[in-house]
Amino acid sequence: MIHSMKKIFLILLLFPLLTRAQISIHIYASATTICNGTTVYFTDTLSGTSSPHFRWRLNGINTGIDSSVFTTDTLANDDTVQCLLTSITGDTILATSNSIIITVQDTPATGIITGSNNVCVGSTITLFDSVSGGAWSAGNTNAMVDSGLVTGVSEGYTEYGVTYSVDTIFYIVTNVCGSSVASKIIVINPFPDAGFVLGNPYTYAPLCTGGSIFVNGGDGVASFAYTTYMYATNDNASLSSGDEYVYGNHAGEDTIINIATNGCDSDTARELVTVTATPTAIPIVASAVKVGVGNTIILMDTTTAFFPEWSASNGNAVLSNSGSYPYFNQILTGVTMGLVTITLGLANSCGYAESSIVITVDSTTNVSAFAQSNDDITIYPNPSNDKLVIHTFVTTYHSCSIINSAGQLVLQQALNGPFTTINITSLQADTYFITIDGDNKKYKGKFIKRQ
Repeated sequence: MIHSMKKIFLILLLFPLLTRAQISIHIYASATTICNGTTVYFTDTLSGTSSPHFRWRLNGINTGIDSSVFTTDTLANDDTVQCLLTSITGDTILATSNSIIITVQDTPATGIITGSNNVCVGSTITLFDSVSGGAWSAGNTNAMVDSGLVTGVSEGYTEYGVTYSVDTIFYIVTNVCGSSVASKIIVINPFPDAGFVLGNPYTYAPLCTGGSIFVNGGDGVASFAYTTYMYATNDNASLSSGDEYVYGNHAGEDTIINIATNGCDSDTARELVTVTATPTAIPIVASAVKVGVGNTIILMDTTTAFFPEWSASNGNAVLSNSGSYPYFNQILTGVTMGLVTITLGLANSCGYAESSIVITVDSTTNVSAFAQSNDDITIYPNPSNDKLVIHTFVTTYHSCSIINSAGQLVLQQALNGPFTTINITSLQADTYFITIDGDNKKYKGKFIKRQ
C-alpha cells in the first residue's frame, strides 16, 4: 500500500516536467535582411500545447503582445528577436524559440567626388569618392571613365568663336534599399589654337599709318580656358590693350605674334602685316618758278612713295612725263604768258592728298631753268649760281665729278641718296661738264654756272 502511494506521488511530481518537455516553438521572419524602416512579420510554429501564451522578446527585453504574430518597423541592425511560451499566469516558461538576428541596411549614400575639374583631349585625370563599391559612368561621349580614370575624348563644339565641351561624370552606389548618385562636371579642354586673322576676312582693308584693323581670333576668342600673349615684333605696328586692334605706326612691315596657352599645351601663330603710309601733302620741288614761252623746267615729287597725279590748271603750260613710270618728275613747257597752277595729287589705298605750285610763264625768261635729265637722273636748276641738285631714280650711282671748259677737274663728291645737293658757289662762271659714275653705267651732262 505504502509503495503504491509513493508511485502515485512521483507521477504527480514529474507530470509537469514531462508535459513541458513535449512543448516546442520555432519562429520565422518575413525577412532577415531589410532596409531601415521596413515592417517585419514574425510568426511561429509550435507543438505540445493547445492554449499557448506568447512572450516576444527584442534583444532580451519583453516587447509586443501575447500573440502568435509579432510585427515591428523599428528594427535596428543586429537586433535579435525571440519568443517564449509561458503558462497562463506567465510565471512559468514552457518553451523558448530559436533566435533571429536582423540585418538592417541604410539607403546608400555617396560621398563627394574629388579631383580635377578639367582634362585635356587625349589625356586622363583620376577622380575619387570616399564611398567604395560604386559604379562610374559618363553623361555623354565627350569623356569616358573607367574606375574613376577619366579620359578626354572630344573638345565639343564651337559657337561664336568659343569652344564648349563638358561632360558629367556620375558615381552610383546601389544596394537592396536603392541607389545614390554623385556627379561632377568636367571640362574637356582642346589643345590651344593661336591662329588669328587680321582685318575683315571678307573685305580687304589696308593698315594705314594712323589707322587700325580688327584682330579676328587669338586672344581667347579661339577657345575658353586659353590665356594669350599677342605682340608686334617692331614699332611699325602695335596692339590695343585688349588685343582687339592692330594700329599702324610707321610705314613698313611688322610681324604680329600670338601665343595661346592652356593647361594642355601652348601654340604660336604669326601674321605678317604691311603698314601703308597715308598720303600727306608735300611741296612740289621746281627747278624754277618762272619759265619762258617755249622753254622748260622740271617739277619733282620728292616722296617717291605714292603714285603721283599731275595736272595743270589751264593751257598756259603743258606737262610731259620725265623718267619712267610712275613719273615722279614732270617737264613743264611754257605755252602762253600768264600764270598756271600745277597740282600734284598723291594717292594710294590709304587715301589722297595734294599740293600745288604757281608757275609764271613769260616771254623774257630764257632757257634759265633747263634741267639735264634721262630716265635715271635729273640735274637742276640749270643754269645755277649756287647749287645743283642731283636726283637719281636708281641706287646704282655713287659719285660725281665736274670738269670746266678747259678740261680741268674742279670738284668731286660722293652721292648721298636719291637727292644730293652740290655747292657750286666757289666755281667761276662757265659751262661745266658733269659725270656721274655708277655700277656698270655712267651719266654725262653739262650745266651753266652763273655769277
